[in-house]
Amino acid sequence: MTDLPTLPNGVTLAELVRMPAMEIIVTYGRDVYDVVAYLEGAGLLVRDGRSKADLELQAQMRLKLSEEGDCEPADTYRAEALAAAEQRMKEEDGG
Repeated sequence: MTDLPTLPNGVTLAELVRMPAMEIIVTYGRDVYDVVAYLEGAGLLVRDGRSKADLELQAQMRLKLSEEGDCEPADTYRAEALAAAEQRMKEEDGG
């Protein structure tokens, strides 16, 4: 279901299933909500449970990971300990 159609007002069904019911009703009306609810009830649309805010947060985290890398705190401590050990070895060899 990756190619869901776009409605005449530019919203896709994928966007609608991520909206809370009240947002659909207020923004697009009861008729659109009824169609979405019917399609979900019939199993034709799957609600994935992620809201627009969840998707935005996911996109921000992906951007942060692409900039900073995927690093656990333990990896940072390990890298710092390795750098300190290398520095000590250089000092011992040189001094």
